[in-house]
Amino acid sequence: MRWFAFIVMAFLYGCGSDVVQEEKPPIDQDMFTALMIDVQLAEGMKTQKIFVTKKNPGAINMLYEDIFAKHGVTEEEFQKTFTFYRERPGLFEVVYEQVLDSLSKLDVEVKQEYGQYLKQKKDSTSKATQNNRDR
Repeated sequence: MRWFAFIVMAFLYGCGSDVVQEEKPPIDQDMFTALMIDVQLAEGMKTQKIFVTKKNPGAINMLYEDIFAKHGVTEEEFQKTFTFYRERPGLFEVVYEQVLDSLSKLDVEVKQEYGQYLKQKKDSTSKATQNNRDR
């Protein structure tokens, strides 16, 4: 009976060691999220033709190279990670929610800074106009 228990335990242990570990992407989720934020900004620039023009169609490729270099990843690592998340919509949704949240915060910051810039410009214009009147 002891031998039987030993064989069963050995069998179960052997089966347990063959458990397939969950595949992991080449780039961790936090880094991928940061990359996707920059990618979305680059795509926005492309859409608005801020950086990419007919005279410089390769500019978007240079921008992507800069993004990958900034984050210390290769295009291949990015593509493999993108595929990993694309095949797992639930995980991709989590990443994209973080991306959208970060972009929304950035939008608010930019609008606030632009509002302050306009106010300063208006104040300086008003002061210049007042100084010209006083002369």
